[in-house]
Amino acid sequence: MRFRKSLASLASLASLASLASLAFAQDDILDAKTEGRARFARADFQGAESSFRYVLTRLSKDKETKISMALSLEAQEKHREALGIWTELDAETGSIDPVFLYQLGRNFLMQGDFEAAEKTWIKTAPLISPPHNAFEESLLKLTTVLLAASQYLKGDFGGSVANIDYLIEKESASLPVVYLMKAMNCLSKNEPSQAIDNLREALRLDPAMPECRRMLCTVHAKYGDFDNAYLETRRYLSVETDAEYEKLFKDYAKRTTKPLDMLLALADAGFSTAWPKTLPSNLDRTGPSLKIGLLTTAKGDLQALSQVSIMAAAPFSISLPDEGTLAKGKAEEIWKFFFISTPAVMLAILRGNEEFKAAKPVLLKTENRAAGGFLIKGARLVKMTQAIQSDLQVRGNLMVIPQKEGFILVNEVGIEEYLLGVLPYEIGGTSPPETLKAQAVLARSYALWRKDIDRFHYSNNGLFDLCDQVHCQVYRGLLGETPAATQAVRQTGGEVLKENDWLFRIWYHAGCGGMLADSAQRDLKQQNSQTLKPSNSETAKASGPSSVPEALRSGTQFMTSIDPLKFNRFFELASFEKNSGEWCYEKAPRFAWIRLVPFSEISRKAGEIYPQIGYLKSMSVEERGPDGRTKKIRLTGSKSSLIIAEDFPIRQALAPGSLRSALFSILPIRQKKDLFYLIFFGRGYGHGKGLCQTGAISQGKENIPYAQILKNYYPGAELKNSY
Repeated sequence: MRFRKSLASLASLASLASLASLAFAQDDILDAKTEGRARFARADFQGAESSFRYVLTRLSKDKETKISMALSLEAQEKHREALGIWTELDAETGSIDPVFLYQLGRNFLMQGDFEAAEKTWIKTAPLISPPHNAFEESLLKLTTVLLAASQYLKGDFGGSVANIDYLIEKESASLPVVYLMKAMNCLSKNEPSQAIDNLREALRLDPAMPECRRMLCTVHAKYGDFDNAYLETRRYLSVETDAEYEKLFKDYAKRTTKPLDMLLALADAGFSTAWPKTLPSNLDRTGPSLKIGLLTTAKGDLQALSQVSIMAAAPFSISLPDEGTLAKGKAEEIWKFFFISTPAVMLAILRGNEEFKAAKPVLLKTENRAAGGFLIKGARLVKMTQAIQSDLQVRGNLMVIPQKEGFILVNEVGIEEYLLGVLPYEIGGTSPPETLKAQAVLARSYALWRKDIDRFHYSNNGLFDLCDQVHCQVYRGLLGETPAATQAVRQTGGEVLKENDWLFRIWYHAGCGGMLADSAQRDLKQQNSQTLKPSNSETAKASGPSSVPEALRSGTQFMTSIDPLKFNRFFELASFEKNSGEWCYEKAPRFAWIRLVPFSEISRKAGEIYPQIGYLKSMSVEERGPDGRTKKIRLTGSKSSLIIAEDFPIRQALAPGSLRSALFSILPIRQKKDLFYLIFFGRGYGHGKGLCQTGAISQGKENIPYAQILKNYYPGAELKNSY
């Protein structure tokens, strides 16, 4: 009896040991899955593959791991092995799972097997048409976009257009890429007028698509419309460096049917102001003085001018600061400034037949500051005299400063007056009142930080404190001022945001795409202050495959814990999902976007920016941050490879103009083993740091006080009066 009991005890112990071993093995497998997900999110695809292979040695039938393994292989362009896994998964489900079919078609597309991709997606559509839930609806639209792309690439232009028209009918008309693809098909069918209409519609929906503008230039010139070829090329070159089109631009300028100034006045809204606008600021104070460099590049660099016309809304003086008055000007009197490089660098200043010359900086000072300052017309760059700049009217005083290669313009203006010309262009002059007040505080704080603490521009050139472009803050003077923006500036007069009683660099951006970069937090309604209204978001309630668990509010936790399939869906389905719990959600491209870019365009641009690498052969994501944003890319050329590791240079290198944000995934398409096209699926607009302007607008629509809006994005900062 005792012996039998002992045997029973031993058996019990053995059973417990076996269970413990099984539990240990399960923990080990779970750890490997978790590590694989984290590695995939960081773009360590080889490491992810290793982790998922380990799991499959223990759980060979685990579908989730098989999918993750296939995606890890695809990311390394091991398509044959990935195809084997997708085919196996499809066979296991009997070709009735639209997710597996979509992924299988995606794999064919990346390999350049457009015929197989089309056949696979044609099988997919009936399984989710009509869609039974929001996920199926989104997947159907995404599949249709890629089906149309594969049909175009294999030469079935009629089929591609039919699917694009289906998308437009199904309320996907807000997708600019749809109209770009339709234009590409129309050009292939020799239908230029239809192509032009579709390109213009794409640009109306998203002006930040220079590939559309470049195509417009080509079409207009090909069919002899040099007026529009000139106008579109001018707009294209304002955001893109392109040596080929700079040469073409000069030719188009010579072949227009109207004088350039007349053509621009008729066709461009930026040339609609014939005379200085009289518009009192109605401010209680002007605040500290700022020097703003005008007509700079997007990087904030000076651009030398060869000539400009200047008028004022009130009588003004022209003086040499150290020597006294040079001349007096009347209201609405035209003064022309020309750069003369020989025999010495100087300005020629003309009023009718009267001429003045100056070799030193000239100050233009109005006698009635509140009336509206100076109107700047017909400014021409030395490097491109055909590219006449848009009209610009600024408050305050104006400095004309001769340099070695031309002259520059600097606006001396009080900070409160400066803000009137910033808010309408940084966040929109008709945004909700509380949103505008939050933006006024941020813009004021940033300007003072740049002037008094950072001093970047002044240290570099000693001429101005801030530039007028996105490098600092977009400033367009008084021509775009709105009553709502002016009221926001007045109501927050002198208020700034400080940390530990110090001004700091105020980061803000157009749209975070649901994921803030600096705190790695999702910009979800549920995670904001208890004073805010609770969210009724369908995203928080959804049970479909694309839903995001409400508990996953941390960006770091969300991006590194979801499996690769959900990671890809985070990017690829974002443009099609209607309901969202993000503050920053909107249907416009600032929340989610798709770019279809020929690799030849990326290669051309890389050659101009990084000539040392030679001809670009491939590019890859090397590292992602915890928020999913691309931190490093590798450009591999015929001579060498190069790693780029900063947000804006990464975005700038990968597409004409630049990508809207670094929160993107890439679908590379090859043809005969060479990269042919890249499809970028992206979220957000800008670097994602600090305040999300789209989110702030959503909060403003719910009348959340501006102090609370600021607190949501800068929890450690306080509102202070600076003057």
